[in-house]
Amino acid sequence: MNAAVKPFDRLQDQVLKRGRSEIYELSEKKNEFIVLGDWEFWSARVQMNFVVPTWFITDLASIPQAVRSFISVNERHRIPAILHDYLYALNGVGLNHYPRKVLDLIFLDFCKLYGVPVIKRHAMYQAVRIFGGSRYNDNDGRFFAPMDDRKWYLENLDWTPPKIIADLVI
Repeated sequence: MNAAVKPFDRLQDQVLKRGRSEIYELSEKKNEFIVLGDWEFWSARVQMNFVVPTWFITDLASIPQAVRSFISVNERHRIPAILHDYLYALNGVGLNHYPRKVLDLIFLDFCKLYGVPVIKRHAMYQAVRIFGGSRYNDNDGRFFAPMDDRKWYLENLDWTPPKIIADLVI
C-alpha cells in the first residue's frame, strides 16, 4: 500500500518530519525535555528549513506560574516551542542573522498551524517579545545532552511504535 504524499507548498508553514521528545530524566533542572528524534520544520515566513536535532534540550515553553490558569504547559504550543527554543539556542547564528522578533514571529506562525486559539497565541507571542530577551541573550551554554546521558538513553530506550494492522478481522 502506497502512503499518500502531501504536496510541498513553500507558502505554508509545515512540519516536514515529526520527531519525538520526552522528559529529560537525567536533568538537574525541572521541566526539561530531550529531543529523541529529529524534527524538521519549514517556515514560509523566512523560506527556510529548520532541523531540530536529536539530543537537543528544551523546556517546551516556560510558562510563568502567574499565567498558568490561562495557558497550560501541556497544550498545542508545545511543538512550536521546540522550534522556538532551538532558534533561540542558535541566537540567530546560521539564520541569516534574523532578529529575535522574526524568530518570535516564526513561533507565532507555528502556533497558528497547530491550532492554538488566536487570543492565546498572541498572548504567548507578546510574552516572548517582552520576556524572551533574557532567554535569548543569557543561556548556560547547555543545549545538547552530554555524551553519558545519550549513552544512558540509548541503552534504556526500548520503545518502538506499535504496528498498525489495516484489516483486523475478529
